[in-house]
Amino acid sequence: MQKEDLIYLHTVLAKVKRHLESEGATADFSRYEAMHISPAHIHRNKTDHERAIFLLGEAIVQAVGRQEGSKRIVETGLKEKGLADLKA
Repeated sequence: MQKEDLIYLHTVLAKVKRHLESEGATADFSRYEAMHISPAHIHRNKTDHERAIFLLGEAIVQAVGRQEGSKRIVETGLKEKGLADLKA
């Protein structure tokens, strides 16, 4: 995936995050927030945006109540991208 595509996906997931927060959904975005990255940080490298996407995706899926499924999806994605060190 190109960096521009990753930034677009990061933008979409950040909007979902804001929506969930505005609706009062219980979600733990602390790992994502600890990265201090947003879709607007276009100067950050591709890997940073990939990590942010995985962390956002994991928290979003957990927030909507599919924690077990998200864990498998995230672990598989992290392994495929060589980012297994991010696993909780």
